[in-house]
Amino acid sequence: MVTGPVAVTGAAGLIGHAVHAQLVAAGRDPRGHAGPARLRGVEPAPAEQYVWGDLTDQDWLVDRLAGAEAVVHLAGPSSVAASFADPAGAVAAHAGGTAAVVRAAALSGTVRRVVVASSAEVYGIPRTDLVGEEHPLDPLSPYAAGKVGAEAAARSLALALGLELVVLRPFAVYGERSPAWSLVASCVRRALAGGGPLTMTSLDRVRDLVHVDDVAAAFVAAATAPLGDDAAITTCNVCTGVGTRVDDLARTVLAAAGSAEPIEQAEPQPVTAADVLAGRRPPSSDPMRLVGDPARARAALGWQPRVSVADGIARVVAHVRAQAV
Repeated sequence: MVTGPVAVTGAAGLIGHAVHAQLVAAGRDPRGHAGPARLRGVEPAPAEQYVWGDLTDQDWLVDRLAGAEAVVHLAGPSSVAASFADPAGAVAAHAGGTAAVVRAAALSGTVRRVVVASSAEVYGIPRTDLVGEEHPLDPLSPYAAGKVGAEAAARSLALALGLELVVLRPFAVYGERSPAWSLVASCVRRALAGGGPLTMTSLDRVRDLVHVDDVAAAFVAAATAPLGDDAAITTCNVCTGVGTRVDDLARTVLAAAGSAEPIEQAEPQPVTAADVLAGRRPPSSDPMRLVGDPARARAALGWQPRVSVADGIARVVAHVRAQAV
């Protein structure tokens, strides 16, 4: 069990912000890293909460981790689509960044556990309705390839350096701070804008929606909970085990927004190679159904999701509405 301070990389992001807040509430003295110094000011990160720095600066990183007992590594670009526009950068950020963090953890002299954020994207097109951790990895985007590389780098280094390692694979994370391009945020903003039908693509697509507060709780548990003697390296899905169709999501959003607008299917648009290179996700990389099995996280970490989709969507709608006032 980890009882001391926990460092967090990517603390200004969607998941990192929630992890940092939960660690503060738990009195864990989180040492939050917000992002490269050159991006200072891009995210609303109060100086007293986050420190800006580049993970490629190994001396700075080792110094930042010194004194922490665990590090939660969440830094890295989050858009699958954007990774097609900069594939080398995406792979380097995730695989290289993770390798740098694990190495710095060992050099810090105090960190004994590393928690790495992977993604359900590593599974590619699922071969089963409910995806468990033993499902074959089949990355279909540079983002997913970077995450597979990050997992491999973390495992090899953790084994060599004697560190505990927990790899978490979140599914469709959403919350009040979701980026505007994300499925939930874009649906909510269009619903609140009104003025006509809520038009969505792929109404029959299914995702395992998990609220960011639940995801953050999984990361906090992974950083602090006792691990079994045979679980020095653990991989867990972070999911609900329940799929939500896009049309059901749209209905939930409209209900929370108090709107009676109809829902319509958008006409599919062709995606050319030029589109992909400009940062548009190709349909071949986007599974129709991606729902995870949460059993291992429940058994290994004592974690389970608590926020229902209806309650989570209501929170997002209220937040976006308040911002517009």
